Amino acid sequence: MTVRAVAWNHTEAERKEVIKVDDEITPILHADVLRAVSKEGRPYECIEVKLGDTPVGRIFPRPLEMAAIKQALGY
Repeated sequence: MTVRAVAWNHTEAERKEVIKVDDEITPILHADVLRAVSKEGRPYECIEVKLGDTPVGRIFPRPLEMAAIKQALGY
């Protein structure tokens, strides 16, 4: 079983319900490698973090870190 999300203020019963999530469900929080062009016209790559289908933030790793991330993900 996988814990998806448990807030610090949940009661014990609520925590147990959240923990009973089936592993077959698509993960709620996921990240994608995003390739884009800045307003200045420079290409860049970043990691876009999404909660479901809603983007919640972007991570801008250094080039060496991005290369390691892409290699680990099979890009």
